Amino acid sequence: MGTGLCVWICVCVFTYASVRVCVYVCKYVCVCVLTPGVCALQVLSGCQDGVKTRFEVISNPEFMSAGTAIQDCLNPDRVLIGGRETPEGQAAVESLARLYRRWVPSERVLSMGLWSSELAKLAANAFLAQRVSSINAISALCEETGADVEQVSHAIGTDSRIGPRFLMAGCGFGGPALQKHVLNLVYICESLGLTQVAQYWQQVVEMNDWVKARFVRRVITSMFNTIRGKRIAILGFAYKANTTDTRDTAAIDVCRGLLLDGAALAVYDPKVGTEQIHLDMCLPRGSLEQPRRQYTTVSLATVDVARSAYDACRGAHGLCILTDWPEFRSLDFRAIYASMMKPAFVFDGRDALDHSGLREIGFVVYALGKPLDPFLMQRQGWDFGEEGGDDPRVMRDALGGMSGLSLLRREREGPTTSGIGDPAGPVKQQHEQQGQQALELHQQQREGEREGEGKGAGEREGEGKGGGKG
Repeated sequence: MGTGLCVWICVCVFTYASVRVCVYVCKYVCVCVLTPGVCALQVLSGCQDGVKTRFEVISNPEFMSAGTAIQDCLNPDRVLIGGRETPEGQAAVESLARLYRRWVPSERVLSMGLWSSELAKLAANAFLAQRVSSINAISALCEETGADVEQVSHAIGTDSRIGPRFLMAGCGFGGPALQKHVLNLVYICESLGLTQVAQYWQQVVEMNDWVKARFVRRVITSMFNTIRGKRIAILGFAYKANTTDTRDTAAIDVCRGLLLDGAALAVYDPKVGTEQIHLDMCLPRGSLEQPRRQYTTVSLATVDVARSAYDACRGAHGLCILTDWPEFRSLDFRAIYASMMKPAFVFDGRDALDHSGLREIGFVVYALGKPLDPFLMQRQGWDFGEEGGDDPRVMRDALGGMSGLSLLRREREGPTTSGIGDPAGPVKQQHEQQGQQALELHQQQREGEREGEGKGAGEREGEGKGGGKG
């Protein structure tokens, strides 16, 4: 069960010991306030044996987000306080409620039972994770049909029953809470024999893992089915902007997937340091920090932590946006384009950039849930003949299918190599030829656009001179 089971057991053990110490030290009345996932009922029953002190255990889930914790504490949407349905339990709940009412409106302070309080917290985060996985699933469908997930999510969000929050497609959710609490819910359901319910919530996490693996496949297939030896800039490593937290960040899985296919990475995050990035990259299998991850060993020799976004992109074949830091929107992408290898690819995993502006500069852009870049559309016709046209089935075979060097096949069958670190000879030659042809096609297209702009300017100048003579 991974994180869900591990956290549930560890927190219960340490909390049980802490509560017993408090109960034995306190001489009068002891009120213990617990955060979610601490199995308050088990702690309560376990600490009663041989104890004369009268005590109560209260469940008080927190709803604070990284980056906005102070604001969330000062102006919460609601405060949940769970206690036993006894006079003593309700008195303890009321004592904590009076404390919150000093700055929180009374209608936002909700009192309930212990189980209701704990499940409300787990279910709230499970619903948020479900929304993210749902819109990410829809984004994959949008790519296959040529729809725009941003337009679809806007239309969905205008429904007052749904609302617009957490409907932004991306390369997967992360952080310390969402996945952990979904897996807590899965564990509880499994332990109570609710197998179908457990499988339902487990699929939310499975979809999140699939989205990250699919993003890696898109990078590989878009860059001519191989990224071996290619430099890829990773902009953003934290699980979201305005935090240094990297727990369960999507960047870990994406980076490791790219490394497994032989890429050289240049990582930049404005807040996450080199030591943390290296630690997350090389965590051993089954480690306490990331217990769900079952990783093969990757070498950090091809991982460079850059001092700036410009340093990361210099000499890169492509760049991936994995965290929506505001500063990435104000970068000088013309300078970045000039410093990159051509064709220069942008893979926007957070819908953070102006894609049309990037294409005008010359980038080949892949955005989740958006219509495919014209360059990739042309590549589809070039790879498979012109009879396919704009048929999305042909496009899917060209860009979305499993490549011989893709991440999932590598994990299933091992790398396809003929030597130390090199793709099999014929495959490598084919990829190099395709890459050279694509580069020539891209350059011809750009030269044609510039010639067209020059002719248009000349015609306008001639018209101006003719008007002057008249």
